[in-house]
Amino acid sequence: MLSFRQIASSAIIGLSVLGSSSIELGQKAFAAPAPPLTALRVTGVYSDMGSVSGNGGWEYPIPMTSSISTQYSHYGNVIGVYVCETGYGQNSIAKFNGNPMKLDRSDPQPDSSGTITGYCRLWEYDNSFNGGTFTYQASSINAPFRTLSLSFYVRAQ
Repeated sequence: MLSFRQIASSAIIGLSVLGSSSIELGQKAFAAPAPPLTALRVTGVYSDMGSVSGNGGWEYPIPMTSSISTQYSHYGNVIGVYVCETGYGQNSIAKFNGNPMKLDRSDPQPDSSGTITGYCRLWEYDNSFNGGTFTYQASSINAPFRTLSLSFYVRAQ
């Protein structure tokens, strides 16, 4: 027996397809499956103090897929980390020094044809800090359903 949540989700998906589709009965719709989650990378770190200038701002690009640490020190009252996912992830968890971070925004990443191939997400932590460890994990929405994670150190002042 389907749960109310499954029925409601199916209804919403059906309504959104009917409301935005120009497909008529008897026509076939073609779409590729969403790509599985294959990579995570941090593309930027923001803080209200520290960074390249020492007066706050972004440090980017972070050169490695699973960076060991930021090049510059970050400290203050706000830190933001921009994480890009190749493929479609779900159940994303971001933490700074073990504390949950808040998802500020999620930006689709299209390829040259306009097909969405992943998302970049900005995570924020609003609390006093002086360096620390950022951890992130996300699970693929489809096969092989693997969970990817990364961790790196944000240098202290």
